[in-house]
Amino acid sequence: MRLKKYCASYIDVIVLSIILIITFVVVVCTLLVYRFRWKLRYLYYVMKGAYGYHRLETEDHYQFDAFVSYADSDRYFPKDEMVDYLERQRNFRLCIHHRDFIAGCGIAENITNAIHNSRKVV
Repeated sequence: MRLKKYCASYIDVIVLSIILIITFVVVVCTLLVYRFRWKLRYLYYVMKGAYGYHRLETEDHYQFDAFVSYADSDRYFPKDEMVDYLERQRNFRLCIHHRDFIAGCGIAENITNAIHNSRKVV
């Protein structure tokens, strides 16, 4: 009896403890990534801009000359006056959200795409 107690194997307890610890760490990491997903995405783009590839500003690289951001209460100025003056008279290509945003995409994704595809942001 004494020999059996000294030779008892605790492998089941060790394996179960390791599985529980790994599961706990994975759940905590997943929750942290989910909680800070927008900050992580922002950090990714900042690092990509600082250390990643840099775009060459060529004429054919950008889809728009400028992305125009405006409040809904001021929508008549960009829609009527800016588009008329800059696009028709000066041959600029503006990105205006009521006209150029992709239907079905989220507003944040549309804004991000418009910024990346525009030479300047107004």
